[in-house]
Parts: sequence; structure tokens; C-alpha cells
Amino acid sequence: MRNWFSKQLEQINPQKAVFRTLALSCGLFALYFVGIYLYIALNRIHYPFELEWMEGGAVDHVQRILNGYKLYAEPSPDFVPYIYPPLFFYASAFVAKIVSLSYLPLRLVSFTASLGLLILLVLWGKKETGKILYGIISAGFYAATFELSGSWFDIGRIDSLYIFLLAIGLYLVRFGKQVPSAIMAGFFLTLAWLTKQTALAAIPPALLCLWITQPKRGFYFLASAGLLSVGAFLVMNHYYEGWFYYYLFEVPRGHALYTNLFSYFWRYDLVGPAAIACSFSLIFLITNIFEKDTLKKAFYFFIPAALLTISAASRIHSEAYSNVLFPAYAALAIMTPMALKRILSDRTRTAGLRLGPWLGLILMLAQFYQLYYPAARHMPTAYDLAAGQRLIRVIQSIPGDVLIPYHGFLSTQSGKSPSAQAMGVYDVLRSPDHAGACLIDAYRQQILSKKYEAVILDDSESFLTFGNELKKLYGKKIPLFRMETVFRPRTGSYFRPVNIVFLKGSESEAKIKALLNQPISLTDIESHPR
Repeated sequence: MRNWFSKQLEQINPQKAVFRTLALSCGLFALYFVGIYLYIALNRIHYPFELEWMEGGAVDHVQRILNGYKLYAEPSPDFVPYIYPPLFFYASAFVAKIVSLSYLPLRLVSFTASLGLLILLVLWGKKETGKILYGIISAGFYAATFELSGSWFDIGRIDSLYIFLLAIGLYLVRFGKQVPSAIMAGFFLTLAWLTKQTALAAIPPALLCLWITQPKRGFYFLASAGLLSVGAFLVMNHYYEGWFYYYLFEVPRGHALYTNLFSYFWRYDLVGPAAIACSFSLIFLITNIFEKDTLKKAFYFFIPAALLTISAASRIHSEAYSNVLFPAYAALAIMTPMALKRILSDRTRTAGLRLGPWLGLILMLAQFYQLYYPAARHMPTAYDLAAGQRLIRVIQSIPGDVLIPYHGFLSTQSGKSPSAQAMGVYDVLRSPDHAGACLIDAYRQQILSKKYEAVILDDSESFLTFGNELKKLYGKKIPLFRMETVFRPRTGSYFRPVNIVFLKGSESEAKIKALLNQPISLTDIESHPR
């Protein structure tokens, strides 16, 4: 037995053993990042308050659909839609009919889409390389960008559904062989821009890829994407009486562009945190020039450039956040494992060793290490939950209407009439037309008529331009929380309700002030909050 064991040891190639260990470690790192994302998402999916300050406004969109109102209409103090297409909100409304209205249906749509994208990346990597390991690395790298892209995969916003639909369309362009795949690619890219309009920028390069290499598929792709997109736009713009075009295309024209953020995008969004993945991707793009497969050569010439351009162009918009990086990181997630495979296939030897493959695996592990993030900072705490529930009780204790302009759905949770979310309001005010002035007048009339017994503010002064009106009609600011960090969103702008002001002479003020002076108690947490 001892002799047999000795012979087995002698047969082991130490170099191969270490090499396989490094490759296995890359796969395990990738699976770790997928697992840590799943842990975060599943542990906060039922959190009954905003994970991001515009998330509540997205729930208001779903509520409006469920109540039978049009999503796009003249802006009012009660509701102003976001500047995004409707598909995500209608999908969430469908789920809400099953599980009831809350943050949950929107997060379920996003979470499901994010899982779909991770699975698609595994399939993509395996199809390009022939080995499942590279697909796992692709999905793991994308999951590892969870924090870099704003901790956004699972929240009730449009982006995960958008990038999933976009990726399906591009997958069909890349790997489809027959006409039906081209038709379906056009269908999914149409769905993608009906979720977020920046997906429109991916249609021309996808068409170019097919038209150059497979003209017949290119024709049917053009027919599919063109007819569906034009048809959808005309139908919805007619149904919404022109407001569809106004919110999706006219309002964004008022956004300021900060061109200095273009260099920020390359330096700090890409090269800074993902220099190794960027280098691998560049290696792949250079070697792809010599690719014999014409579709593959064209696809990876046009599509990565399109995805990077979408993220870069979105990044320079005012109020843009890290969620605009989804397309760029998806491009890196696709190209990096393909480059790694080419590096591992290198047969060049130095001093008898194939240094290229060894270095490639070590660098991939270093990239994963650089992307590490602790899960705890993305999780709401028990104090956040208790603070939110106390805030609901405070608002419920006020007999009249309460204006809550910065946090959608909080009014509905508290049994009050909904208020338009501030981001949608600010977008309209920045648009180059008279709708903003009309909206300001409507707000002024409601405030001067004393419609609201109380106003909850995020800043220390006022909402919009109504500082003087609020100071004249309302009393002193009352802080809602003692602790500076409690009830903060986990991602996005760090906004939370800060102060409440009451109409002068309000009988509720003293009662609410006494309630707010009590410390937040974890023993008061409700077992099944919604």
C-alpha cells in the first residue's frame, strides 16, 4: 500500500496541480460573488422601506397603473412620472396583483432579471469558450461589480430588467443562425428600450453586425426592431396624448451635461477598480481582429464599443448615478473570460514554463480580490426598520394631509394621499417648456390654501422655491430622528426624511413632538411590516 501511494505521488505533476488549483480558485471566487449577491438580495427583498430614495416613487408608478390611471399625463403635485418607458412598471404591476402592492413586486422583477442575466452570462461564456469555467467567471465578475454599479441589481428600479432584455437580444444576434433568431433579437431589443430608452443605441450596431455578415438575418432584424419600435412608440404616444414623447425624450433634453465626467468614467469607473479586466478585454479586442468568424469579428468590434458608449454618455448627464455602468460592466464580464481563455491557450514557454497562463490566472484572482466588498454595509439594520415603522406611526397620527415630496409610497403606507416624487418634479422643472412653471403654480396654490397640515422635508430649509411660504405658514422644524445614520438608503443619494413642519396653530404638533422625543425601541418592531 505504501509503495502504491508513493507511485501515485510520483505521477503527480506539481506544475499542473498548482495550475489547476489556480483555475479552480478563479471559479470559486466567481461563485463567492454570486453567492454574496444572493445573500444580500434575499435578506433585504422584504424590507418595507426604500433601499434607494427613488424606489418609493417607482412603487407609486405601479400603484397608479393598478388604480387604472394613465402613467404619463400632465405633471401635478400628486404625481409626476419618471423619465423612463413603462415596461418595468407594468411588469411589476402584474406581479403586484399576485403578491399585493409594496416594494416586493418591483424587487422580485429586478431580482429575477438579475438572476436571468447571470445565467445568460454563464451560457455566453460557455458557448464562446467551450468550457463552463469561463461562463462561471463571466457571471462571477458581473456579480462582483454589484457595489461598483451602485448596489442596484435587486432594488425596485428599471435597470436589471433593462440590461437582461438587452443581453438576450445581443445573445441572439451573436449566436443565432436562422431568421427567427434575428426576429426575436429585434423583439428583445425593442423590449429593452421600452424599459430604458438608452437601449436604442444598441440597435444600430447590432444591425450593422448582421447586415455586414449575414444580410438576410440583418434584413429581418431591421424589420422586427424597426416595425416593433416605431409601432410601439406611435401607439403609446397616441394613447398617452403626447406625454409619452414628452417625458421620455423632451424632458431629458433639459439635463445638463458634465463632459468632465467622461474622463472620470474611464479613470475611476473602469480602469481604477477593474484595470485587470480592462486589460484582458483590450487583449481580446486586439486578438479578435484576426478572428476568422466574420460575425464574431464584427460583433466584438461594434457591440462592446456600443455598450461602453451607452454607459459613458449616461455618466455625463446631471444626476447620473453608478447604475448607468451596467452595460459597461456587462461588456467587461463577457470579454474578460474570453481573453483569459486565449491567455491560457498560449503555448509560449520561458525557461521551460508557460508563464502567460500562470500570470493570467493570478491576475484574474487579483481582479476578484480588488472587487471584494463586505455585505453588511448593503443591509438595512433593525434600527432602520424600527425608525421607519415609527415614522409611519407619526404620519398616521396627523389627521390632515401630509406633503412628502422626496419619498414616494411613504404617503400610501401611512394612509395619506400620494405626493409626486421630487426627482420627477425636478426633471420637469429642468425641461425647456412651460410645464415646470405650471407645476410650480399648482404647488403654490396647494401650499397657500393650507392643504397640507404638515410637510416632511429632507433638507433644512424648504421644498423647491417655497421657502418663504413655508416659513410664513408653518412652524419650526422638528427633527424626525436623533441618530444621524438611521433610516438612510443603502444606495443612491443619501437622502432621508429629516424634519417635519406643521401649520401654525396645528393641534397635532405637540403630540408628534412628544412621540419623536421618545427613543427608537427595537421591541416595537412589527413582525410582518409592509
